[in-house]
Parts: sequence; structure tokens; C-alpha cells
Amino acid sequence: ATLASTVDTGMVLTVDLTVDRPGGEAAFARTVARALPPRTLVAVEIGNEPDLYAGEPWLDGRRPRRPGRPPWTVGYTPSVYRHDYIRYARAIRHVLPHVAFQAPDITAPAPAWLQAPEGLGSLSPRLIAIHRYPLCYCLSPRSPLYPTVARLLNYRASALLASSLQFAVPYAAAHHAKLVVSEFNSIEIGRAHV
Repeated sequence: ATLASTVDTGMVLTVDLTVDRPGGEAAFARTVARALPPRTLVAVEIGNEPDLYAGEPWLDGRRPRRPGRPPWTVGYTPSVYRHDYIRYARAIRHVLPHVAFQAPDITAPAPAWLQAPEGLGSLSPRLIAIHRYPLCYCLSPRSPLYPTVARLLNYRASALLASSLQFAVPYAAAHHAKLVVSEFNSIEIGRAHV
């Protein structure tokens, strides 16, 4: 709130999809919106990188385990994300009737993930968010994706990375949404970013 009152900028709030608490996250979003100056909250982003949940078993403990069923992250697909997105969007819309949604905030512009929250009328995202990382410390130093200054500054890490958005740009335009590349060309180190 202090930053928003001194810098004329909009803010996007990410709610935690991994905890499976639409009501609790909606209440959190309402509290944040009330604490900010009027019209500062541009959108509420539902989830962060849901396309990676299936490969992140450390998230399993965030939701109760159902007897006889695999952990929730196993097989987390665009259709499961759509179901979760709808539940969260409805809960948030109930407490913040005019807020825009940002989604799916995925790590690559995969059509199935982009399309997951479409066709939902007023619940559809007005901002379509994507992250793009060219390099990763999580790989072996022998990997061509391991970060070095030369790799970070080369064509593959900038122009080629931007060209990977070729499907996402017309997709967003066709759905009357803005494309937001909310994380771009930084280096991922596990869960931290440089």
C-alpha cells in the first residue's frame, strides 16, 4: 500500500492455487484490495505456473490426500487447472465483483494450457500471462541451458525466446485479452530467481 501510494502503478495479486482454498484466497484478495489505494489492483492472478505442478511433488502436502488416490500433483492437467480456476474465479468474483483475472501464468505458451480458462464469460482472464526462461541452474553445467554470460546474452536467450510467443500473441488478441510476459529472460535457480 505504501509503494502503491507513492508510485503510480497497477498491481497484480497472485493467489495460491496449490492450497485448494478458494474462499480463503478470495478473502485474502479482498483484504489486499481494501488496503491498496482505489483502482491499484489491476488483476488477480489465479495460480503460478500450474503447468509445472505435476513435476513438483513437494507441493503434495499442501492439499489433503484422499485415501486410495495418488497425490493431487500427479496428473495435474489443463482440464484440472480449468476446474480449479473456475472455483477460485467464482469465489474471488463474489468478493471483488469488478476485478480482472490473469491466467494461466504458465512457463511456455502451450495451447492446451492457454485454452484451459477460455470461454468462461466474465470469469475468463483479461490478461493472459506467460513466463519465459532461456536458461536454468537446475541443469548440469554441461547442458546448453546452463547459464553463462555468453548464453544469457546470445540470440537464443532473447530474440529466439521472444519468437516462442508466436502462438500466444494472436491467441490473446482473438480472445480480447492482453498478453503479459510477467517473467522474462532471468535465470531460474530452483525456486529462486536472479
